[in-house]
Amino acid sequence: PWSRWKAVTAMQSKGCAFLMDMGTGKTITTIAVAGTLYNTGNIKRLLVVSPKSIVQVWQQEFEKFAAFPYSIAVLDGDGNKKIDTIRHMDSFGLAVIVVNYESCWRLEAEIARWKPDMIVCDESSKIKNPQARWHTYEVGQEMAEREGVTEQLKAQDQMLWVQRMNNIRDSAMEIVNHDLIYA
Repeated sequence: PWSRWKAVTAMQSKGCAFLMDMGTGKTITTIAVAGTLYNTGNIKRLLVVSPKSIVQVWQQEFEKFAAFPYSIAVLDGDGNKKIDTIRHMDSFGLAVIVVNYESCWRLEAEIARWKPDMIVCDESSKIKNPQARWHTYEVGQEMAEREGVTEQLKAQDQMLWVQRMNNIRDSAMEIVNHDLIYA
């Protein structure tokens, strides 16, 4: 219900920010908003800018949750390869390009020529250590799966889901801090 309200609000505005805690559905909500905007003819091209350590996560999340036609390209390799990918982005459905912050500013002119209709800036860079960020995500996903904290639970009892995901996040961060930060 809360995510649905945020999605509706986002679709009715020229811009928005999902200021939500980790694990509360920002990525899924963003994918849903992008899909709805695509299906209603409002966007054709989506640019996702995220920290390098999690660009692949966006592709995985689209594969899991996008219920609309899309083509996705994660920009990797050298500058020429990235430019070539942007220039030849053939789209079946919504064209999605995922790029890290460092490459984004270097490719600014090429991205501007591509003319994205929607830009998502993933704030995940709050965890300073990229290895720790990725490891926290992986540990949290494993714990959620092991403990049965699923999208089905989220649909049935959102408050319980948030409560359990917050506990999982805190536990995952303790594990990562112990294994990577303080080791």
